[in-house]
Parts: sequence; C-alpha cells; structure tokens
Amino acid sequence: MGASIIPCIIMTILWAIVGIFLPILVPKGPNRGIIQVALILTGVTCWLFWLCAYMAQMNPLIGPKLKNTTILMMAKQWVSYFLLSTRNIYIYVSIEFVLEVNKI
Repeated sequence: MGASIIPCIIMTILWAIVGIFLPILVPKGPNRGIIQVALILTGVTCWLFWLCAYMAQMNPLIGPKLKNTTILMMAKQWVSYFLLSTRNIYIYVSIEFVLEVNKI
C-alpha cells in the first residue's frame, strides 16, 4: 500500500475547515478566544494524528519469522509460566496456541 493523494487532500481539507474556517465563524462573546484556540488545536492535533496513522500503514512493522521449534519452545515455557502465575483461562489459551502451532 502506497500513499494516495486523494485521502490526503480530503482529510487536510476537512481538518483545515475545523482549524481555519470554523474559528472565524465563532460568535463574539467573552469566551471567543478560548473557543477559537480549542478549534485550532483540535484541527491541528486531529490532522496530525490521522497523518501518523495513515503513514504507519504505508510501512507496517513485520514481526520476526520464527522456526516451528522456536515457537513450540516458547509455547512450552509460556504454559509452565501460566501454570505457576495465573488462572485457568490463560492455561487454556496457551494450550490452544500450542495446538494451533502444531498445525503449521
């Protein structure tokens, strides 16, 4: 997945409306400045959050590729850890993980 210009333009326009044009339309009153600053900060931070989330999807982090023996050894260690420290629900999840790994 690469960058596409259309979503970038649409989201930039949307948050520009919130951060630039809506503060102009705020009616006069004692809290006008506070409302304008809140709208500007909302537009900037939401656009920045969206941009970071969009860019993170361009190059997703891929986990390490482990051999089946390594995965089975990890599952065995996790099962014994869960037996000592947690309740039965985690033991079930760990055993289910081991069974799923054996299908590979």
